[in-house]
Amino acid sequence: MSASAAMPAMPRPAATPRGQAIAAFGRIDVLVNNAGITQPLRLMEVAPETWARVIDVNLTGVLYLSQAFISHVRERRQGSIACMSSVSASAAAASLPG
Repeated sequence: MSASAAMPAMPRPAATPRGQAIAAFGRIDVLVNNAGITQPLRLMEVAPETWARVIDVNLTGVLYLSQAFISHVRERRQGSIACMSSVSASAAAASLPG
């Protein structure tokens, strides 16, 4: 089995929001990926569906939104994509032991 057959294809980002943004503003100069969630749970309490939701919002959303706009940035040969994270990315939760 090939590597591509082993993993399902990732859905492509919808072109509609990209097209709507460009139609409304004429061009996109800056894309800011600023969505993120966390679940204040102890490690052994994190269910697979909770983990999947955090990964979807924090990582997959950044990937798809960036993919949707990067061709526009490249075509124009200008623009920036900024990715933010919260303090949760670098600080331990109070509920964690130690």
